[in-house]
Amino acid sequence: MDLTNARLDFEQARRSPCDGCDAPCCTMLPLHTFQLTRYEDLDYAFYLLNFDRIELALMPEGSWRVLYRAPCSHLDPQTRRCTIHATPAQPDVCKRYSAYSCFYKRLFDSPETMAYLRIDRGRLEAYARLLVFNGHRDLVSYPDLESARARLPPLAEPAAPPPPPPSSRLRRWRSAIRSGDALEAPSPVSFSSFTDRCTGCASWCCTRVSFPQKTPENVGTLDFIRYCLGFPGVEVGVNWRGEWTLVVRTQCRHRTVGEDGAGRCGVYGQPERPHVCAHYDATLCGYRAQFSQPRPENYLRMEAAEFETCLSLYQLDDSGYVLASPTHTQIRAAIEARWAGEG
Repeated sequence: MDLTNARLDFEQARRSPCDGCDAPCCTMLPLHTFQLTRYEDLDYAFYLLNFDRIELALMPEGSWRVLYRAPCSHLDPQTRRCTIHATPAQPDVCKRYSAYSCFYKRLFDSPETMAYLRIDRGRLEAYARLLVFNGHRDLVSYPDLESARARLPPLAEPAAPPPPPPSSRLRRWRSAIRSGDALEAPSPVSFSSFTDRCTGCASWCCTRVSFPQKTPENVGTLDFIRYCLGFPGVEVGVNWRGEWTLVVRTQCRHRTVGEDGAGRCGVYGQPERPHVCAHYDATLCGYRAQFSQPRPENYLRMEAAEFETCLSLYQLDDSGYVLASPTHTQIRAAIEARWAGEG
């Protein structure tokens, strides 16, 4: 239905816009917003679109929004309705959302919309040719939204890849705690071994994308994380500094797997490889430190069930603001205590 050109009377307009809706709000998760001001930002956009289920949207004010396409685990695929609607388990961000000003309907009700510009890989390649940079690689000229829309190819609607599998490392950690088995500690390594850290690696950097997340400071930010974790393949991590990250398990389309089981970049050394990958410092690889081990010492990963345990540790004032945040070690201890009790 062409909602832009539809004409409703007062009684029709006051009815819930959710009636008959296909629930795009439950199938697309906003992850991050960034600005395109330099060549590196454009390279970052190309990097993101290499990953399954990632799409971009160019907003009217010029910002770029990163979106993850996957049905929420609480969405009934037949009825297209929330299975936890109006229950305590439903995130407040969903309860508060006003369907009368729905961003999702404007963006995803049809392949194209006049309010926003959806960007896939083909469109980004065409859009990049309309940009002008100076010698410092600062962006100095770009088309407005309507001019860009007129010069871009139609949006491709790719077949949805299979849902991401459960995390094998998280399963190993949970299983070890429940059974009482000790996890093997990483072996010490010498300085010389840091010359090529990618050798033998499973290419963790090619199987997930991460976005910095605001450290929870009130009930609203905690509720937003809870909402995000309702989508399959989404995790939240917190490091020893108290910094939070939203992580999506997905896969770069250029990743290949060798006979040894190690992952490799299929465009390594080629022009289409993003500079964000080519210039990544593998000697201090955060992906390997955070995701290769079931129980990394300085980093904690949580899915929805573990985050519910984390929420029980927070104390809020009567205005909903966090009085004191638990550390990652305190959160991990609470999670492991719960698992041990279930074992």
